[in-house]
Amino acid sequence: MLVFIPFVNFGFPNGATFGWIFLASLARFVGLYFSYVAVKKFEISKIVPSIGAMQPILIFILTWIFFGPQIISTVTIFAFIFLLAGSIMISFEENIQVNKEYLGTTFLVALLASFDFIFSKLAFLSFSLTNPWFTGSKNLFEFSVFMTPFIWMTIIISFFAVLMLLSKNARNEIFSEKIVSDKKNQIIFLGAQLSGGLGGIFYNLSISLAPIAFLAVISSLRGVQYAFLFVLTLVLSVFYSKFFKENLSRKIIIQKISAILLIIFGLILLAVVQ
Repeated sequence: MLVFIPFVNFGFPNGATFGWIFLASLARFVGLYFSYVAVKKFEISKIVPSIGAMQPILIFILTWIFFGPQIISTVTIFAFIFLLAGSIMISFEENIQVNKEYLGTTFLVALLASFDFIFSKLAFLSFSLTNPWFTGSKNLFEFSVFMTPFIWMTIIISFFAVLMLLSKNARNEIFSEKIVSDKKNQIIFLGAQLSGGLGGIFYNLSISLAPIAFLAVISSLRGVQYAFLFVLTLVLSVFYSKFFKENLSRKIIIQKISAILLIIFGLILLAVVQ
């Protein structure tokens, strides 16, 4: 993210804005840590639907706590319901064993991700209202409103990551891993990191641009990601069956298609609102 500094009117935010940036970075870093803990303890295919179901609801509650009651049209509410239902349905798998540890871990991850969402929005809003050092065009201002807090979040999260290296156990675990030298694996790894980085940028950009009342709706749009993943997996299993094997029963296919239809209907309702 530091490469963007020359292209924005980068500067130091005031105390209040930096506080929201710090809290968003802290929530994101701790949330990532516990998400890896959850993945280690439980199957990722099981925890994803649980977190995906909790997060939009938690964001909706936190939005009212931090910003007060929001005016939401009836159409938007129905769009939110369809998107949330589609997100849960498309990622849901049977035989999920629920216990106190499972519920506690997934709820903590969803709560931290929701606080990250809210604190990030507060950082973007605070920065747009308080930047006495800013000079430039309107377009540069809008770009800086997003990029400057986002760059600061990246810097702070990187600082937290470096602090973890102070732990001897963490250093031993990290540097004891063998480096993969296979060129194909390196290309795949770099491609995945690039995709994840671009996804993170657009994810935060959506938080910056969206009205406060739409924050929970944005979170429920995660179902679109699951829908693309399902379709892409099906295509790859046909053309690259050696590497991608999907044993999908008729029941699962009906479930996935029904979920995609719910998501599409939710998106159509959002388009009608606009």
